[in-house]
Amino acid sequence: MNFLDKIKNDMYQAMKENDKNKVRVLRTLFSKLKNKKIDNGGTPLNKKEAISIVKTSIKQLEESIVIYENAKRFELVDKDKNELLILKSYLPKMMSDQEIRTLVIEVIKESAVDNISQIGKVMPIIMKSGGATIDGKKANMILKELLS
Repeated sequence: MNFLDKIKNDMYQAMKENDKNKVRVLRTLFSKLKNKKIDNGGTPLNKKEAISIVKTSIKQLEESIVIYENAKRFELVDKDKNELLILKSYLPKMMSDQEIRTLVIEVIKESAVDNISQIGKVMPIIMKSGGATIDGKKANMILKELLS
């Protein structure tokens, strides 16, 4: 079963369970995935592209949570946090901070980088090595810490 089918099946299951919040979130995600498929000329999305769309949705929700918290709109914060939990369940298991640190150290050694000005040379290698399971922000923070 591909990623799009999994979302669709989970959406139907949520409909049967009358979980309106989950249905809304999955319907929106399913729509985004189908739109991307249409943009690709009807070519089915690979898992990496689908996960990228989920990550983008998560990032947007995290940004709106901060905005709502600053505006003291706590009912919207709760709503978005629930949506966030649903979307995060579709991400692969992410690397732990220690795993990211180990990967960053390894890439620094292989690249023989010793200066923070060379961060642009190393970051793409780290992201490629980590694939969809690495958090780019954490990797960047660890890289800056190690090169400072």
